[in-house]
Amino acid sequence: MYEAGRTLRDAVSEVREAVDFCRYYAFRAEQEFTSAMVLPWPTGERNELQLHGRGVFACISPWNFPLAIFIGQIAAALAAGNTVLAKPARQTPLTGYQAIRLMYEAGVPEDILHFLPGSGAVTGRQLCADQRLGGVAFTGSTDTAWDIQRALADRRGPILHVIRYQGARLDKVIEAVNATGYGLTLGVHSRVETTWKQVQASARVGNLYINRNMIGAVVGAQPFGGEGLSGTGPKAGGPYYLHRFATERTLSVNTAAVGGNTGLLSMRGD
Repeated sequence: MYEAGRTLRDAVSEVREAVDFCRYYAFRAEQEFTSAMVLPWPTGERNELQLHGRGVFACISPWNFPLAIFIGQIAAALAAGNTVLAKPARQTPLTGYQAIRLMYEAGVPEDILHFLPGSGAVTGRQLCADQRLGGVAFTGSTDTAWDIQRALADRRGPILHVIRYQGARLDKVIEAVNATGYGLTLGVHSRVETTWKQVQASARVGNLYINRNMIGAVVGAQPFGGEGLSGTGPKAGGPYYLHRFATERTLSVNTAAVGGNTGLLSMRGD
């Protein structure tokens, strides 16, 4: 109320909305992130689709909903498995600070959620230009959105490296691959299950192929698409791809204004 000029009624509603965001995203994460979706596959092959966090997310929120949007962005990013750099609006840093403090008290580890107050022109620009950033959740002006887009676009497509390495240093090889920022397709040829499972657990790539050809993805069975600098959207030929081409629209109708719930009136008791 002090920082953003909210009325008491609107402030209470915003607290409720922030709580709803936390509960809703936690529920969706339990439904969609805890286990892999098993896809149809040819004989002799198993295909799964898993959801993972992108890495480090910058969450930049506006002043007019300094709690609900701020918490909503952070909760979604954390629930999806990301670490978060949270930057509140320049006009409402105290609200953001109190929200972060409460999240720490609720059990969110301090090393996965960082509070970065400051101006968007300075802090926001530095965040978006950093190569280590996995994504940005932003609500604000169109001009700032264009600035963020340009900063992200200026990051530097891909180079092929061919190297030899010792088996005992596989974890260091995976770290080096991840550090490039690119993550389209990775192929592993090994009959040692613990080896390719080690790669699966650590490599940040959109498509991981084990003991098979790395090209020729089958639509519906092997959704294809990269992450990091190799792609930002859903996978082609997968169950989430069409959503990228759709616009979400909401219709809310007050049925009480036209006589209430007519369905209740037509119900009969047995």
